[in-house]
Amino acid sequence: MNWEDNGKNIQEIFGCYTIADIWTFVRAEISEIDSDCPVAIFEHSREYDESTEIETILKILKSIVERIY
Repeated sequence: MNWEDNGKNIQEIFGCYTIADIWTFVRAEISEIDSDCPVAIFEHSREYDESTEIETILKILKSIVERIY
C-alpha cells in the first residue's frame, strides 16, 4: 500500500514486538515490489528492558514517528 501511495522504489517499514517487558524494534526495506522476486532486508535492534530503559524506548518510538511523517 505504501508503494502505491508514494511510488518510492524502496519502502521502509517499522515495527516492534514485546515479550513481557522486553522490547525489540524491527526495520525493513522492501524493494523491487513489482517484480517476480521482491527483495526484503530486515534489521532488528537489541532488546530493551521496559523497567529500566523506558526513556530510550520512548525516544525510539518518537524517532520512528518523526521519520514516517
